[in-house]
Amino acid sequence: MPHPRLSRIVSGNPQRGTMIAMHGVTDNAASLSDFAQHYSTEWEVICLDSLGHGLSPAFTSDELTSPFESLYRAALTEVAAAAREADGTVVLYGHSLGGAIAATIAHRHSELVSALILEDPALLTDEQSELYASSANELAARQDLVSAHVGEAIVGLMENYPSWPPSEYGAWAQGKVQVDRDFVRTGVVGTPRAHILNELNVPTLLVTGDADDVLFGAEGLSKVQEAHNPFIHCVFLPGTTHTVRRDAPATFYERADDFLASLNLPERRPPFIVNELAHVPGATPPQTTWDVPALRKRGDDLLGEELPEVEGITRESVTYKNVPMQVHRPEGPVRAAVLSIHGGGFIAGRARFDDTRNGELSHAIGSALVVSPDYRLAPEHPFPAGVEDCLIAWEYLEKEAPGVPVILYGDSAGAGLVSQCITALARKRAGGPATDASQSIERRLDAVISIEPCIDPQMTSHSYRTCKEGPLWTAEAAKHAWAHYLGTAHPYEVHSSVNLIADFMAPTFVVVNPTDPLRDEGIAWATDLADAGVAVEMHMLMGTIHGTPATLGSQTWAHLCSLISHFLTTNVAGLGE
Repeated sequence: MPHPRLSRIVSGNPQRGTMIAMHGVTDNAASLSDFAQHYSTEWEVICLDSLGHGLSPAFTSDELTSPFESLYRAALTEVAAAAREADGTVVLYGHSLGGAIAATIAHRHSELVSALILEDPALLTDEQSELYASSANELAARQDLVSAHVGEAIVGLMENYPSWPPSEYGAWAQGKVQVDRDFVRTGVVGTPRAHILNELNVPTLLVTGDADDVLFGAEGLSKVQEAHNPFIHCVFLPGTTHTVRRDAPATFYERADDFLASLNLPERRPPFIVNELAHVPGATPPQTTWDVPALRKRGDDLLGEELPEVEGITRESVTYKNVPMQVHRPEGPVRAAVLSIHGGGFIAGRARFDDTRNGELSHAIGSALVVSPDYRLAPEHPFPAGVEDCLIAWEYLEKEAPGVPVILYGDSAGAGLVSQCITALARKRAGGPATDASQSIERRLDAVISIEPCIDPQMTSHSYRTCKEGPLWTAEAAKHAWAHYLGTAHPYEVHSSVNLIADFMAPTFVVVNPTDPLRDEGIAWATDLADAGVAVEMHMLMGTIHGTPATLGSQTWAHLCSLISHFLTTNVAGLGE
């Protein structure tokens, strides 16, 4: 059965990837604080409490029948989860028992691991295994003694090991208090060494010293080198004990840094883009959201000319309550009313850039009146100015098309504004603050169409790491766009819990792109809505990137229109007749 998740301390910046650090026997994740501090500027660092250590679960009686295998299996669960979420590179670091666990994971599942750093790992000879087994009760008694006299133990540790990082003295003692004594009494501190080291096929740095308590030392390194495994790079630091990193931190990190710099790790495969959309990245100006005037000018230069009209649709420019809008009317009777909100990262874009698309959308939905507001843009007008303008456009829509289903449609930032409009109405109906605009909306909503939604200002989802370089929309572009838009607002004001809006939501159609920093927040939003009881349909269109699902003239856009039509005729009364 699945093992309970281990306790962990997570820190850092995953610029280069993820490091997973594992401590020695009777230690804990907190004892790795200096390692986390050293690497957290460029790496996400996950320090694990091993099974039976720190705040992780104790061993069950069944697990104690095979202690090391249980330690390995519990850690493997964490490494597999981190590898699934990491941005390509996963480095395992382990000291002593942690080194044995890390090496075993890399040996059995090399596909999860990019590299290993092993600090005097407990990959033991038969003689060492027998020695630790025979002294298990003595080791357990030492943990009890430290637990009973923590202050004295820390003072003695500081006197004997003055070079240790100050943050690790207390963590060392804490680990002795926390460790599962039943595990300690098994005498298991590692696993046999020879076959693992001979068969490792991931780049490995093996570091040891020469004091009496080391597990490898010069003799052990010599035997490793005699096996001629090309993946193992050995480092011998004379004058250090079993705790090499703590005894000689400057030298240890210098060697480890050099090792990491030398790795020739494979580059991430380029994203798959369907052939008809492959030209879009090269034809789209860079999204320099940190330079808003230049970004807007490039958009005007590219889309400044009036777009072709759609047959059977008339369009006009209207201003209602100081909000300019593009209005698209079908020639026949209006069967639905659509508020279509354009994208542009909340800082760019114009309603008329979507004129042709909105005309085609009217046909796809089936004789729909489509209103697209030119809402105020950040940074000149941060949140909630754009929301208020969109709510005014919603009011206009209801006045122009009374008695027909109301559909909210948004793409990217436009989809974000759709969710924010709904949130504003839900807050009003829950007795919270209401603007003049939100007071004017009276009718229930009939459907929501959310294309590649830009929802969450916190930008913490997995795809913000795996798709941070785009193409087209990047994590850097999103960071500046959200900063412009938020102004002084708290992120929760913009993206609140779905529990607030669930009762007000209508059937919702969500589309995400396989390669897009926004992908996972769209998936999470759809999932949260579904968990809250909202009717949700979600699609990930093959081979799309941000900004491409609604590419005019493409089969992708035609397919999307077909999906939207089917969704609406199935879920909105009056459109399926």
